[in-house]
Amino acid sequence: MKKTAFIILFFLITVNCFSGTTGKIYGTVTDAKTGKPVPAASIVLPGLKLGAATDTEGKYFIINVKPGSYKLKVVCESYQETFVEDVVVIADKSTRIDIKLNRSGSYDLSDTMEEIYLKSLPEPIRRDLTFLKQRDKLEYQARLRDLYFDHVINNDSELHRLSREVIGLKVSIKNLAKQLNGKTDKERKALEKKIHGHLENLFDLEGKKMYAELKELKKQLGELEKAIETREEEKKEIIEEQFNSLAKLP
Repeated sequence: MKKTAFIILFFLITVNCFSGTTGKIYGTVTDAKTGKPVPAASIVLPGLKLGAATDTEGKYFIINVKPGSYKLKVVCESYQETFVEDVVVIADKSTRIDIKLNRSGSYDLSDTMEEIYLKSLPEPIRRDLTFLKQRDKLEYQARLRDLYFDHVINNDSELHRLSREVIGLKVSIKNLAKQLNGKTDKERKALEKKIHGHLENLFDLEGKKMYAELKELKKQLGELEKAIETREEEKKEIIEEQFNSLAKLP
């Protein structure tokens, strides 16, 4: 009997010692209007050195959060700053918080997003924008905004969807790299591991984007070949009509 009681007591002590003392917050960030995932959104707990960035599917997770009630702050390019109140974290539990973001009225691009998006544009457009920036900065910003939302945000083609993911992932990588300074060795290694994972995903995404660009070019080539064939058919008909008209002359 004593032996059984000792085993039970030992088990209870062991469970208590090894049970976790922190919880996890996770979820998905989406566009409130379209329902599409929002990549490269930053989710932080104000006042604490804890946070995460959404991946290309809009998913995020924050670990090692002590039990308690928190407020989440969500910041993302071209979206309104959003807060989520009364997020309760329990030890050894995962708290799911899905977040919907509303578009910002200004749609201003940050320096990081501007740099990455400009590099993704064809050389002639990039050159024109550079000239416009030197001449009229306000007009340049308006033009860049319009291009970004027409080509990246509001376009649902496979190529532009991949472009969104590539740009979002590049922004996320840069944001993570900025967090490396001042971190402990353990925190730094965790960030480096996450950056490395993002770089692998970026490599795969850019390969898919190149394939989508090839498909788009083949589609455009097919349309051009069809237009040429149609033109050739019309040319034959026109020449035949002209010939018949000439044959009727006295």
